[in-house]
Amino acid sequence: MIDYLGIYGNLVDVERSWPWRGQERDVRDGLYRCLESEQAAAATVRYPSEPARILALAQAAFGDLRGLLAGLPDELLDREPKGGEWPLRKVLQHALLTEFSFKANTRYALNRRAADPVRMPAEQRPSEADADVSGGVAAILERFSMEREGTDTEFEALEAEQLLLPTIWSDYDVDVRFRLNRFGGHLAEHTIQCEKTLQWLDRPLTEARLITRRVSYLRGLHERYSDPSLLDGLDRTNRERAREWTA
Repeated sequence: MIDYLGIYGNLVDVERSWPWRGQERDVRDGLYRCLESEQAAAATVRYPSEPARILALAQAAFGDLRGLLAGLPDELLDREPKGGEWPLRKVLQHALLTEFSFKANTRYALNRRAADPVRMPAEQRPSEADADVSGGVAAILERFSMEREGTDTEFEALEAEQLLLPTIWSDYDVDVRFRLNRFGGHLAEHTIQCEKTLQWLDRPLTEARLITRRVSYLRGLHERYSDPSLLDGLDRTNRERAREWTA
């Protein structure tokens, strides 16, 4: 879906006329029809477990990041925003590395023996080399999306007692439930950082981009659990509208 999200986010003339059900509307209204379709799909989801609900919120947070960045020029990735602040590529590398780190720490907590330390040994931590953010915006988002899918698949079926297992986060004693919630929280933190970076780069968010972020956020809430035929239908409609609105 990154292809049409990029088109949606880059739309300029949202007041352009658009016919819908025999009446003249505008492209802005069309974007809200896209949003409402995702909302309707999200409203029907039955999550199989508490971990699945938590991780769906993490995927929604990723959806917000995806909607923020999709279709932006690749040259923005390495442009310095202002003194001391990370460029977008560095922010994305950190976010992806943290996905790996949270995953490794959660896995360690689930498999730890009683005699093992609660804190995961340093040698088991992922390194920056593991977080590949080479290439352009679309490639990075696709790679990140695959890692997110791996996280969700691995932990969505955890049992209630597993959520209570002890672990360490930032020198605090926490449990696996806290760690699962950190996936979405951390993504939200750095989506906001990316938004601030774009403002520093004189790329303020347009109305179309703001709506697109919400569309992508809602997709994140249901995309792991909706029927593939429903997702295909939504994507087909979105691609048709993207072609129509850029014709």
